[in-house]
Amino acid sequence: MKVALFQQIARQIDRRLRLINLDVVPEKWITDCEEKLEKLETLLPSGSGIDSGTKINLEDSKPNMIILDSSYHVMADGYYTHWIDFEVIVLPSLSFPFMLDIDAAWDDGNDDIQDHLYQTYEMNLSEELEAI
Repeated sequence: MKVALFQQIARQIDRRLRLINLDVVPEKWITDCEEKLEKLETLLPSGSGIDSGTKINLEDSKPNMIILDSSYHVMADGYYTHWIDFEVIVLPSLSFPFMLDIDAAWDDGNDDIQDHLYQTYEMNLSEELEAI
């Protein structure tokens, strides 16, 4: 059965938090969940400016809010000039599959980078894959 990437991530975050909150739980269940999250993490955007990949922030993510951490390698005049660290916040929506917010300390004139990131993460997280 195919399930969108964002849903698979949210389900594993929910599962992990539920397991952590139980009084007695086999450690292998939590480890299994974290291994699945690591596999899902490898499917997140990497490259095309997102040169350090994307990490799932397990400390701040919740079942109804996924937090992804990454950086964008900015180019100017054919040279890499600096990095912009950013956070992708994925929230549920009643009108759309999900809502995205990308939080960063943007430089002036980085609208094209922001548009690129929104499109990249929206397409990536919407992709339907076989359930892990």
